[in-house]
Order: sequence, then C-alpha cells, then structure tokens
Amino acid sequence: MNDLSKLRCINNTLASPILDDLDYNLQEYRKEFYNLDKSNDNYFTKFQELLLKYTKFYKVEQYNFILYKKLEQLEHICKNRIKKMQIYKQEMIHDLIIHPKLSHNSIAWRYTFRFLGDREKLLVNLRKNNIDCSSWYIGCNKIFKKKALKNSIILENQIVNLWLDEKTSMEKIQDNIKKILYTIHNLSLKDKK
Repeated sequence: MNDLSKLRCINNTLASPILDDLDYNLQEYRKEFYNLDKSNDNYFTKFQELLLKYTKFYKVEQYNFILYKKLEQLEHICKNRIKKMQIYKQEMIHDLIIHPKLSHNSIAWRYTFRFLGDREKLLVNLRKNNIDCSSWYIGCNKIFKKKALKNSIILENQIVNLWLDEKTSMEKIQDNIKKILYTIHNLSLKDKK
C-alpha cells in the first residue's frame, strides 16, 4: 500500500499546469462545484466535466506532496475511521436513530445515520453546538431519473452525516455523541409539549 511509484510515474505523464493564480483557480473550482445543481438530470455529467477541467491541480507540486503524504498514511487513516464509525454506532443509541448495517470492511469518510425526528431542527441545533454535520444525500430517484421511489425520498429526508476525518479526534466524537443525544432528548421534550 505504501509503494507509490506507479502513482508517481502516472503523475509524471500529466502536463504541468500553467496557473497564474492558484488561489483564484481553487476558488473558481469551489464556486463551480457548489453551484452544481444536484437536482439536474445532468448532474453527474457536469460533475465529471468539472473534475476533468481541474485535473491540473494534481500536478501542482504543493498538492502533489499533500496527496502522496495522505496516500502513505492511508492504512492508518482507514483504521482510525473504522474505530470512529464503531464508536458512533455503539455509543450513540436513541430510539430516533437508525444506524447503518456496515460490513466489516466498510471505510467511510463520514458517519451516516437516519434520524426519525425533525432532522432540520436537529441539524440547526448540532451546528450551534459546533458539530460539523450535513444532510447531503442524493436519492436514487434522482440518480436513476425515477419519479417515485418512496423509500429513496424518505431516506433523503432522514440522513445525517458526521465527519470522520483526521481533524476529528476520538475525544471530539465522544463529545459529539453526548451533545447529539442531549439535543435529541431536548427536541423530543419540546415536541411532546
């Protein structure tokens, strides 16, 4: 896994980018990425075009170094993500939370669960408590251009994502779990009134 010679050879075949202003180009990429319309039937084609348009970034020395460094740490990063996923699954227990059924070799970049309550209220409150979360999920109905896939629509309105990256420590995950359970408890009390 640590032998990156093949990757380096492939990278050497890429044309060197001519980037007058790297920061500007990165901002343009981000802007174009976040402006993609996920509900558009051509979303995946547009996303692919965007990635191809900006492949030049992978030849930039400073990003090359970062990319190689990450790849060299990949095994360690994967093991940590598995541990973090297990902590969320084992310790974040509530009647309104449905955890995914994960295979033993699943490695996620975020922990995704279903929330059976008011997800938008939950997300707002979690963000107020400095928990990095999202609800990003593209339902199969949009990917496969089907009009009515009831379960896909239900999932799209229940998904909550929590990050598992290197910036998120085990301690932060433990703290997140306490805050999430406390928030769900408080939201449940308000809903009963």
